[in-house]
Amino acid sequence: MTTPEQLARLQARAIENPMEEPAFFQALLTAVLYVHLPLSDASGKVRLICFTRPDGITVIPVFSDDVKAHAAARGAARVVAVVGRELFESAPGATWMLDPNDVSCTLYPEEIVALLRSGCVPIVQRHDAGDPTVVRAARPEDAWIGEAAVRAALSFKAISEVYLLEVAREEPQRTSGLLVVLAVSQLYSEQAVRAVGVALVACPQVPRLPVDVTVYDSDEPPEWLVASHIGPLWHRGYDGASSQASSNDR
Repeated sequence: MTTPEQLARLQARAIENPMEEPAFFQALLTAVLYVHLPLSDASGKVRLICFTRPDGITVIPVFSDDVKAHAAARGAARVVAVVGRELFESAPGATWMLDPNDVSCTLYPEEIVALLRSGCVPIVQRHDAGDPTVVRAARPEDAWIGEAAVRAALSFKAISEVYLLEVAREEPQRTSGLLVVLAVSQLYSEQAVRAVGVALVACPQVPRLPVDVTVYDSDEPPEWLVASHIGPLWHRGYDGASSQASSNDR
């Protein structure tokens, strides 16, 4: 069992250094967490209180200690303590927001599944690498990365296309890494990136090059992608069906 003091220390380390995040997320499974329930409920069922964020994502708030939970409730909700694993297993498919009034952290359904299954959540760090200066189709030995991304897209309806590219951003023109490109609506862009991250971490292979994931709105492909004339690995049809695509000219 993870004590409140241990969880607080792990959380502070994760905030300071993203490389410490896996230890913190794993500790959530054995820590006592706190959620809000309605003050009165005659339904006979346990109903967790949720809210919709300004970006349109509905989340269940969960708190790492009772002080934060009671402060957020303000007497308008009951505070209930539940062990993390039991809590996450109780609401499959839910998106959780840890300590929303503090240093908040969102855990999407794909990450919860990975956490419950393996005790691990991939580390996702945002960075602006700029547009690539060289874009080419990925090599055959990197196909497993594209296959993992497609598997994630198959169960994520907001993703409409998946690309796998080899890119360079520096002079002289040299390969700097692999790039998974997703066509997805802005509302679900962060979740889509994290879903692909979960799929990649689940693979036994080790990438030969660093792998980045980027997104674009389905109606506005970036100029550098259009200019590459490289087609998607996979795309979703208008009828919801999906199909593999070769790297032919767009």
